Amino acid sequence: MVNDMETDIKRFIAEYWNKRASDYDRTPTHRINSGEEKEEWIKVLKEALGNESRYVLDVGTGTGFLAILLAELGHKVVGIDISKRMLEKAREKAVKLKLDIIFREGDAENVPFSDNTFDTVVCRHVFWTLPNPLKALKEWRRVLKEYGTVVVIDGKWRTEGLKGILREIFWKIGIVVHERRNPFRSKYNKEIEEKLPFKNGVNINDAVNLFKKAGFSNIEVKNLENIRKLQKRRMPLLLRIAYNNSLYMIKGKKVIE
Repeated sequence: MVNDMETDIKRFIAEYWNKRASDYDRTPTHRINSGEEKEEWIKVLKEALGNESRYVLDVGTGTGFLAILLAELGHKVVGIDISKRMLEKAREKAVKLKLDIIFREGDAENVPFSDNTFDTVVCRHVFWTLPNPLKALKEWRRVLKEYGTVVVIDGKWRTEGLKGILREIFWKIGIVVHERRNPFRSKYNKEIEEKLPFKNGVNINDAVNLFKKAGFSNIEVKNLENIRKLQKRRMPLLLRIAYNNSLYMIKGKKVIE
């Protein structure tokens, strides 16, 4: 059952991303910046999902980054997001590309589908904005068919200490210069951030532990350093100086013993 406090947090998060939908894809790490980068993403997704067509749920789809790539690879894709405006952007992209993707409103921690529905669940850059990431993973496992897989692409966004502070300052200045928006205002407030256990991103060890607690088997981790380098190569100077995020893919299987 969702309590009032959780409802308020989710409402705030939805409103935040509704406001961000119009400029979300301006950020270099939110979009594909070159043909070479797209080829690398396709290589990674093929390795994760295989060549057989699958029924895929993209959780926290945003403007449809993973959903579109997977649909282009021939998978049947459903994307859910808590933000209506993000979903509007995703639908616009899919229509333009003539891709048959279903987008619907949905909460990553309370997935609106029956048990044993999907072959694969994917998400990208979602853990940091979840109040209950373990609950979310258990939900994703619930809607998977037996031997289905969950594939999470994530990373550590902020580092501690003076270097971390300086990198964040450079990044925000770069956003002002290159995206023409104010990143000092467009952020979660402290009250909301206190409710997010991975507000600075999640390192690989913590992610693996979450997968184990959620009951996943055959857990595999892949460092996505090649994609990170390709992203960085295309960034403006200020963002390139600031960008030191880790990026990885973690995969687990639903096995019922």
